[in-house]
Amino acid sequence: MNPLHVYDYEDLYRSVRPGEYKTMDGKVIISASAFNDRERKPSVDRAWLDRDFKDIRKSPSDGITMLIAREVRSNSTVETFDGKGRKIRQHTVDVMHRPIINYPEEPDNPAHCQIECDPALETDSTFKRLKEALAGLATRVGFIVSPDSA
Repeated sequence: MNPLHVYDYEDLYRSVRPGEYKTMDGKVIISASAFNDRERKPSVDRAWLDRDFKDIRKSPSDGITMLIAREVRSNSTVETFDGKGRKIRQHTVDVMHRPIINYPEEPDNPAHCQIECDPALETDSTFKRLKEALAGLATRVGFIVSPDSA
């Protein structure tokens, strides 16, 4: 299936598990670990596809945060440095629609997207910078659905 374009104005949802956030002085601080992904392509869901929040969260103890596609693209540029701290590569960040339909052992998710970089991220340290940028964007919003309230 060819990925469909995700527009800059689109809202994107991400489930955040306990231990991936903390609350300080009433403000939710989302950790970079909330965007962990084995393939270095964190998943999000397109909001306009009207999935039930219960389907987005992994469990009722999870919260849901929101990112905006334009901000992901413009505020999450990632750079790779050599051993001497010199920039050797810049990675463009994009949001790609990658629906999950008829995959063995996975529930269908037509809203599924991945945050991907070009060129692909090759090191954990570079991926960590992407996760930190995404966590900063998510922290600005906090939770749109608090844990145990969907």
